[in-house]
Amino acid sequence: MVHYIVLDFETDFGEGIFGPDEVVGHIDWLKADLAAVDRSKTPWVLAFAHRPYYVAIGDARCKECQEAFEDILFEGNVDIMMNGHGAVRPD
Repeated sequence: MVHYIVLDFETDFGEGIFGPDEVVGHIDWLKADLAAVDRSKTPWVLAFAHRPYYVAIGDARCKECQEAFEDILFEGNVDIMMNGHGAVRPD
């Protein structure tokens, strides 16, 4: 009853948006994957990734991740998005 998506936020996202490692894109894959979910059989969609794009600590925020994925995840009706970087070590 749950469709899980695990995203690599350490790579090139496609459509001219580059992540930290600039390897290969996966925006098209995500769009196709979300479109293929039959919500009558699989009512829940959960996504997981490393870098957050909503965080109080400015340097931990991945603006490129937000630009690449936020609209796709919203339009794909993802129920829960979980990210890392919940804390930072004080200097």
